[in-house]
Amino acid sequence: MIALIDCDNFYVSCEQLFNPALRGKPVVVLSSNDGCVVSRSPEARALGVKMGEAAFERDDFYKKHNVAVYSSNYALYADISERVTATVARFGFNVDKYSIDECFIELTQISNYEEYASRIRKTILQWTGIPTKIGVARTKTLAKVASEETKKGFGADGVRVLIDEDSVKDALKQTDITDIWGIGWRHGKRLKQHGINTAYELCETSDAWIKKNLSVVGLRTVFELRGTPCLALEIIEQNKKSICMSRSFGKMLTDPNVIREALATHVAQCAEKLRRQNSCANLLSISLRTNPFREDLPQYYASKVIQLPVPTSSTLELVRYAMMGFDMIFKEGYLYKKAGAFVTGIVPSEQVQDNLFDEVDRSVENTLSDTLDRINSRYGRDFIRLGVQGTKKEWRSRQEHLSQRFTTRWDELLTVKI
Repeated sequence: MIALIDCDNFYVSCEQLFNPALRGKPVVVLSSNDGCVVSRSPEARALGVKMGEAAFERDDFYKKHNVAVYSSNYALYADISERVTATVARFGFNVDKYSIDECFIELTQISNYEEYASRIRKTILQWTGIPTKIGVARTKTLAKVASEETKKGFGADGVRVLIDEDSVKDALKQTDITDIWGIGWRHGKRLKQHGINTAYELCETSDAWIKKNLSVVGLRTVFELRGTPCLALEIIEQNKKSICMSRSFGKMLTDPNVIREALATHVAQCAEKLRRQNSCANLLSISLRTNPFREDLPQYYASKVIQLPVPTSSTLELVRYAMMGFDMIFKEGYLYKKAGAFVTGIVPSEQVQDNLFDEVDRSVENTLSDTLDRINSRYGRDFIRLGVQGTKKEWRSRQEHLSQRFTTRWDELLTVKI
């Protein structure tokens, strides 16, 4: 049996964890650059706040209804997520971390799944302060269905177990085709045109038709819904095959030096992530763009793909090539809104093939990068950085409602006044 642990309104729950006065009140958390709503409390949902809505268009509404607004605090959320996962791992089963607020676990030799899942849920709440919902079933896809069932009020104590044939059938009949994990809105719309509106109706469709219209991937999803496991738990975290760092600026920029600082910082973070998974990349892509939503302004988008002579994870080398690419694509006279860096062609560090004409001292570069990582790990990201990354960060995303990083910064610890 597989259990899916799903954190309730995770970003909002993290904010409420360190500010209990927010509990029972409408709260929303915004995306990068304070753009759209990405998490909302049940109270905000009851007011009609929708996921993905543009925050600036609803500013008056939020003030009128006393909606607490927060910027995304990714450092805090990532740390709390790791604590939740570590708590789940204490129960001794294989853990597959699917996303920042969800993880699958394998349940074996359990006599009462509902009681055991309830104990896991209560332990997570006691140890981390994060409320969760748990769905239990024979496959990962059915566990997702069970988890969604808890949000509709099915199950007891935030737990829904789908074992017997009747309960599975009822759940599938209640599940809209667009809500199935792996189907989504686009395929769901096409299936509805063929009269397939629920997960149950999809399961009743012939395998040949499903394979023809949804490919083998869709057929695996249907097998999972029927109770046949096709998606194994990913116990060992897989290395990323590509890494992207891209952020919108807090304001539109024209100064090439400020844009350079942003791009260099993005590339440096890509390099850090490469080293963290002991990998190197042989392709670097950089991009610049204006604001596509400002039709009153001239538009420009450009990118440059750079083939590296030797796969590398060196911050100095990657930033050096990025700056060369920047000089090729930057044009004066535009208001830039976003810069991005993307590395791919990733290989394990121990499998890097040297270049006969390579003039870089790799041992020095690697030693310098390792030293950089150790210092920044101890004193905080960018404690030591390249000069081209700058110090003022005039390009940084708008975060006007950012809470403290209570668990990852000594100078932002929660203080209690007596």
